[in-house]
Amino acid sequence: ECAPANPNHTGKEDYNYFLAVAFPAKQLAIMPYNRVVKSLNSMSEDEFKARVDRELAGEIDGVPLRDMAVFMGPNAQYYIYKFKRRQNDPNYRPFNWTAFMFPPIWLLFRKLWKHSIVAALINFVLNIPTFIMIAAEAGMLGASSPLMFPGIENVARITSLLVFAVGIVWGFLAVPLYQKDTVKRLKKMKSDANGDMNVYYRSVIENAGPSKIGMIVVVIFSLLYLFTMMGF
Repeated sequence: ECAPANPNHTGKEDYNYFLAVAFPAKQLAIMPYNRVVKSLNSMSEDEFKARVDRELAGEIDGVPLRDMAVFMGPNAQYYIYKFKRRQNDPNYRPFNWTAFMFPPIWLLFRKLWKHSIVAALINFVLNIPTFIMIAAEAGMLGASSPLMFPGIENVARITSLLVFAVGIVWGFLAVPLYQKDTVKRLKKMKSDANGDMNVYYRSVIENAGPSKIGMIVVVIFSLLYLFTMMGF
């Protein structure tokens, strides 16, 4: 904007440059992460601040809830509510519907890597009879194929029920597993920081939110599933 408006532009004017500075990372102080508030939902500023302090006060297994909220990212309020209820009521058994319907994807999305692999293997094995039936209906397998053994339809029905049952188990395990993993990760970050809170907060922010790999896998899986159901 400045150059076209300056008939005597030479390229050495101040507006051609911007200020930059370099300094050691140990001198960097990362302030607490804060979200932008769009609406106070009919509350006054004091009421809103009191509500936030009340919701994020305290700890879960020695980890501040505020740190958990930053680390978990999307839907942190939902999970913190579940974590707090579990801490206050040992008999509380939360159920996660997304983990029930899509166990491997939810586990991967929430960075529960090992559990995601286990869930994916279980689902794959249990769905083999169903895949065979789909392939047969699509004309990819003939009746003479050794995979089309007598009773394959009944086996497919039974394994489908088992997939449903396993999904229920993952639905109940989801929140406890996520809570345990979140606490473990945050404690390790604080331990690795060796008492330097700036390093700790930087690590929390850098690792915050769900898995980016998980997001990509979700998109790919959804497209593959759609194409399979459409017979492509």
